[in-house]
Amino acid sequence: MDEGEGSEEKVKPSRSILVVEDDSMQRKFLKVMLGKKGYSVDTATNGLEGLSWMKERTYHAVLTDTNMPVMGGYEQVCLKRKWEAENGGKRQFIACVSADSEDSWERAKERGCDAYLSKPVDMRKLVELLEG
Repeated sequence: MDEGEGSEEKVKPSRSILVVEDDSMQRKFLKVMLGKKGYSVDTATNGLEGLSWMKERTYHAVLTDTNMPVMGGYEQVCLKRKWEAENGGKRQFIACVSADSEDSWERAKERGCDAYLSKPVDMRKLVELLEG
């Protein structure tokens, strides 16, 4: 797990993001770009690591790859949604899909995601989702 570092802007309350992504270049890119927008960013390399972070901290949103080793994003979201139903609270989950198809949004929604984005991630769209 990589802990979020300081950003160019002061981090505002409830602007913490967890990026769960197995591709190191994507993780670094998202961490830097979100940091420049004033978000505090933690990263995880798979869904299991992501769940560990979510046990330790509360995030405004979780941006998760859907296809990763150890545990994929959809399985991670399903487990966290089950926990939220039993214990309260709800965070925003945004699925990141490599291959966009007509049923990508339906699949993401069925598994508990609030939104989805195709890779490569369009930062403008991501920020709109986070701030919308």
